[in-house]
Amino acid sequence: MREKSSRLTPMVRSKVIAMPRLIFASILISFRLMAQGSGEFSVSGVVVNSQTGEPVKYALVTLTGFPAFDRDLSPPQPVKAQSPTQKTAQASEQGEFVFHGLAKAHYVLSAQKPGFTEAFIGRNFQAKQIDLTDNVTGAQVKLSPLGVMEGKVVDQDDEPLRGVQILAFQAEVNDGVRDTSAPRPVATDDRGVYRLWNLQPGRYYLKAGGKSGGTYRYAGEGTPYFSSWQSFAPVYAGGARIIDSATPVTIEPGTHAAVDFHLTLEPAFRIRGTVQNAPSSTVTFELVQGAERVAASRSSLNTSTGRFEIQDVTPGTYLLRVEEKGKLRGEVPVTVSDSDVNDVSVSLLPPVPVSGVTRVIGAPTKAKQMPEFSRMQSIAGHGMTAEQLEQYGDQTIEANCSVSLHQPGAGSQIRMAQGNRQPDQEKGTFNIGQVFPGVYGVRALCYGGYVTAILAGGLDLLTTPLLTVQPGVAPPPIEVQVKAGGGTLQCELSAGAQGGSIGILTVPAFNSTGPQMHPAQFFTPENKGFTISFLAPGDYTVYAFADWQKVEYRNPAFLQALTGGVGVHLEDGKEQHISLTQVIK
Repeated sequence: MREKSSRLTPMVRSKVIAMPRLIFASILISFRLMAQGSGEFSVSGVVVNSQTGEPVKYALVTLTGFPAFDRDLSPPQPVKAQSPTQKTAQASEQGEFVFHGLAKAHYVLSAQKPGFTEAFIGRNFQAKQIDLTDNVTGAQVKLSPLGVMEGKVVDQDDEPLRGVQILAFQAEVNDGVRDTSAPRPVATDDRGVYRLWNLQPGRYYLKAGGKSGGTYRYAGEGTPYFSSWQSFAPVYAGGARIIDSATPVTIEPGTHAAVDFHLTLEPAFRIRGTVQNAPSSTVTFELVQGAERVAASRSSLNTSTGRFEIQDVTPGTYLLRVEEKGKLRGEVPVTVSDSDVNDVSVSLLPPVPVSGVTRVIGAPTKAKQMPEFSRMQSIAGHGMTAEQLEQYGDQTIEANCSVSLHQPGAGSQIRMAQGNRQPDQEKGTFNIGQVFPGVYGVRALCYGGYVTAILAGGLDLLTTPLLTVQPGVAPPPIEVQVKAGGGTLQCELSAGAQGGSIGILTVPAFNSTGPQMHPAQFFTPENKGFTISFLAPGDYTVYAFADWQKVEYRNPAFLQALTGGVGVHLEDGKEQHISLTQVIK
């Protein structure tokens, strides 16, 4: 098979024009790079389905080359920086590809095709690596087929329901809290059937979120009419009303999953009112119950008067949230019982600034005063000379903190207010940014010391870490008090507990910034120890986890169910040693 020419044929050109500009530009660059340089080697192979082993026809194969370096040079010689080069080729109907004219270098082979994704092992991309010193034949590039979920939605009488909005969420654990992605929506057809395709492998939470339709915008005196005398309360697959009780659906490469819904229809009502200060641009309506957000999927807004109507609302107590994304927001509680709710007024207001100050008590810690510094001196892997270690030991470790606000959303979703900012060390001040009204959890993560208090006006946010931001009013500055130093915990794992994804969870038995997960990436059979510094004095229970990225350690129910921990008491300026023999899977 001959290498693909850098000249675009009419057929290829017609396909490329339909691609997004970024992809189009990258492909043009790739074709230009194909003409650069020349060599005597070639690489050929085939693109295969990772599940079936069958060839994947017409995939786009990319060969990325990195300059080769002589690893025998000692000491290393200066080398002029060179950028990676790329070549692309389209696989044949048999999935075969070939690249000619390659120089000695390190290459990475990858491929892409609609309906497939790169093959992964765990979280690692299975790129094909080649150190090219001779011709290579038979190279395999694996692509994993994407998954499908489909099913049928019926009512309590087994009658199909048309126009039901099905939402698919993916969930990850961030900072110990489950964090759901933006939902992928699809609606049922006249048979009550839905289908979600091209799903990346992972765990999905499937939810019947309401009736599809979106927000209808109009001007003038006319009012749109929807028949909505019955609806259903949003529910996850299996019947759970909240995501914490829902069972996820696992999609493996090429999985075809069937998930049906049995919904109970009940009388539904409307919420009518006026949006004050309504902008001419798009606003969204949302009903919130606890940590669950319910999209007001069928609503109407008069853009000239601000009058709105939300249909299909089942009885319950909600927080009605109206927002022009990132600019204005208004919230008002609404209770729906056995009739429509009228004359609701929602004022849209801009976010307000939230700021604060960090106050450090005590002298900064010197590195040589830390218990692990003597341990560092015995580890040759640091590559430091004795003089460098001594110089490092004289350096001071200034206490510093990052402070963030988190607002629950769908399924305990974390929403961080305008990012996570490091304080200005000269003034000790920090600025979280512009924050909309609501109730936020306050978290402070410090290094070089431990938190002794978090205050906002007369509120003790260390005891009750909830800050209420009122509409249009900036809250009192957040004051974080930090004591330099802290206790040190030296953990040792048994030989059977080693692993690259081990994490150590410290759960305090006193008012504090809460449980903290400490990734222990460097556990090896030779180095079983792991040191955690700057911990607040007090009693702790310590656990080891095999896959710390998935641990919901800020979920109280999860913590109450934990067993197998080791208790320890820490004192300021002192070190305690514990041995962990159990790793929680």
